[in-house]
Amino acid sequence: MNECIENAIFPDCWKVSRLVIIPKSGKKVRSNHKSYRPISLLPMMSKVLETLIIKRIESETSLNVIGNQHGFVAGRSTITAMESLYNWANASKCRHVFGVFLDITGAFDNVKWSPILERLHEIGASIRSRHAKLKIENVVKTRQLTRGCPQGSQLGPTLWKVDMSDIGTPPDQQTQHVVTYADDIAILTGAARPQTVFKRMTEYLDVMRTWAEKYSETKTQLMSVKGGLKPTYSITFGTNNEAAVIESTSSVKNLGVILDPRQSYADHIFELAGKSKDLYKRLRGMSSANWGMSRRTARIIYEGVFLPRITYAAEVWWEGVKLEKCKKKLGSMQRDPLIAITSAYRTASTNCLAAVAGELPLDLKIIEYVFKRQAKLGAITPESLNSRVSYSHSGR
Repeated sequence: MNECIENAIFPDCWKVSRLVIIPKSGKKVRSNHKSYRPISLLPMMSKVLETLIIKRIESETSLNVIGNQHGFVAGRSTITAMESLYNWANASKCRHVFGVFLDITGAFDNVKWSPILERLHEIGASIRSRHAKLKIENVVKTRQLTRGCPQGSQLGPTLWKVDMSDIGTPPDQQTQHVVTYADDIAILTGAARPQTVFKRMTEYLDVMRTWAEKYSETKTQLMSVKGGLKPTYSITFGTNNEAAVIESTSSVKNLGVILDPRQSYADHIFELAGKSKDLYKRLRGMSSANWGMSRRTARIIYEGVFLPRITYAAEVWWEGVKLEKCKKKLGSMQRDPLIAITSAYRTASTNCLAAVAGELPLDLKIIEYVFKRQAKLGAITPESLNSRVSYSHSGR
C-alpha cells in the first residue's frame, strides 16, 4: 500500500467493479435505464487503498471546510444545508430573495475526470483505466469507463467534493448565496426588485453551465424564498435566448423537506401524513384488538421506524406544528400506530389512545425531539429549554 501511494500506482485489477443494478423508488417505467441505480462493488484492497488516498487528500487540502458544501463533510448534514439557506435569506437586507434549485442529470455518472485530474494530478492513477462488469444470468459485459464517480467506492464522494469545489463562492455574497449538498445545488439571489433578481440569476446560471454540461431543466425549480411574490413569474436557464424556461412554483422539495415561501411547512407535514398512512395500513393488516402482532412489537416499530421517519429534519420545520390544521393532521397521523400499540378499538379517541400508550401527542413529541437535539448540540441551555417546553405545553 505504501509503495502504491509513494509511486502513484493504482493496480488495474483493483479498478474493475462488479455492477449491481437497483431499481429507483418511484420510477415506474422499467424499460428506461434512468429508472435504475448502478452500484459498483469493488475489491476490498481497492477500498483500503482509496481510504488511504482520502486521508492523504484531507490532510493536505481544505476539502472539509470548502464553502457551502454540506454533503460528505464532517459536522455538516442536510439540516445544516437547509438552515444555511433560510438563515441567509432571513438575515439578508434584500426585500426579495428567490431560490433556484438545480437538478444535475446523472450527476455522479457524468462527472468529468479532466477537471478533477487538473486539481488532483497526483491521484490521477486511481481514475484512469477503470472498468465496470455487469453480469445478467450467464451473460457478462465489461466496459471501460471514461467519466463518473463509482457509486459504492470510498473515493467517489471525495472526488465529487473536489469537482464541486470549483463552483466557489459568488462574487457578491451580499446578494447571492450558494448551498450545496452532494449533487443538490440551491442558488439564492436577492435584490430590492424582482426584475433585478431575475437578471442576476440568469447571469449566474451561465456560470453554472460552464461547470456542468447536463441539467434537467424540467426538474430545476424556482421559488420566492422571501418577499411573498406569487408564482406567476419565470426565468431562462441563462442569458441565451434559446435557453429553457424555468417556471416558478409555490413549493419546492429540497433534501427531503417541502419548502414554501411562508415557511409554514404545512405541505411537508401533510405529505408526511400520507406516507405514514401507507406504513400503518400494512401494520393494521397484521394486527387487531384480539389477534396479530404483539403490542411490544408495535411499539418497537413506532419508536424505531415511525418516529425517525417523521422527525427527519424536524429542526428545520418544527415550528409548522404550531398551526392548528397541522396539529390535527399529526393527531390523525399518530392514530393508527397508537391503536396498534394499545390494541384498542377504533372508536377510542386519539387523546385517550395517547394517554393509554404513555406517549406524547405527536406535535409535542416533535417539539421535544427538536429541543433535546438543540440542547445536546449546545444551541440552547437547560434553563431556556425548560421555559420553551413549558411555553409549548401551555399553547395547546
